[in-house]
Amino acid sequence: MKEAFTRLIENLANFIKLKTALSLMVVGTACYLALKGNLDIAIFMTLCTSIVTYYFTRKEEWTMHVLASKKEQITLEYGAQTLNGEPYNHTGLDMVKKTNALDTIIAIQSGKVITVVNKYKGRNLAGGYGNYVVIQHGNGFTTKYCHLKYNSIKVSIGDVVKKGQEIAYMGNTGYTFGAHLHFEVLKNGKTTNPKPYIKGLSVIPAYKETEAYTVGNYKTLEIMKVRAGAGTTYRQKKVKELTADGKKNATSKNENANACYKKGTVFTAQKITVNQDGSVWAKTPSGYVCIRDKANIYCEKV
Repeated sequence: MKEAFTRLIENLANFIKLKTALSLMVVGTACYLALKGNLDIAIFMTLCTSIVTYYFTRKEEWTMHVLASKKEQITLEYGAQTLNGEPYNHTGLDMVKKTNALDTIIAIQSGKVITVVNKYKGRNLAGGYGNYVVIQHGNGFTTKYCHLKYNSIKVSIGDVVKKGQEIAYMGNTGYTFGAHLHFEVLKNGKTTNPKPYIKGLSVIPAYKETEAYTVGNYKTLEIMKVRAGAGTTYRQKKVKELTADGKKNATSKNENANACYKKGTVFTAQKITVNQDGSVWAKTPSGYVCIRDKANIYCEKV
């Protein structure tokens, strides 16, 4: 009887590929109690059935792919690598379709397109990522799809895409040594290993418009004007109107100069305002700074 229970649990765990520590704890506890004779078999089977049902209702959410074929083959791992004898940090995963074929690239999760670059016609060692797309998801996650084929990109800035929606086609643009996809996952602007998401061990949260921008710390991606209100119709403040910290980050020390934050300035957004024109503004201790408009992103969450 005990051997039968053990085999059942092993087969069940292998079959449903349990994804959460809670599910593992439930199965482990149920197995232990059943083997000790302290758990009714009917209750035990109900628990197991519930977990299987939960898996199948959440399977689509847990399954994550970036290739239309859903047959990703990783060719270069995330992290420490060596190129031409020199060590470097690889910030994503390189991959092709299994059998080393090219493939159409899809969104790993629903999101909003925040960056599109489509200017490289071929390999360009100075081009870095080459043509690429960045998609914003929920809870501070973004994903980046790089080295895309020229003119193959099917999305535009501001588009809200569904999970599995076609984005572009693999290419050989930017700094590459052969056509492939370089895929990155970022959490609050910092890269993290994409492998757990591709392998179905972790889930990138779905996009929610209300979660797109929240209060907290942001960093300017270029020199930004500090205004008296949330919009370009409001006047630009003077340096003398900024807080002490704001003055430290101003591009000018002249008290009567128009106030601008330096590129790379980290500021605290105390309130977020979304205007009808699609622009997003942060109220800082010194004034208002534009986070993004319909065409560009000027600040990122840190």
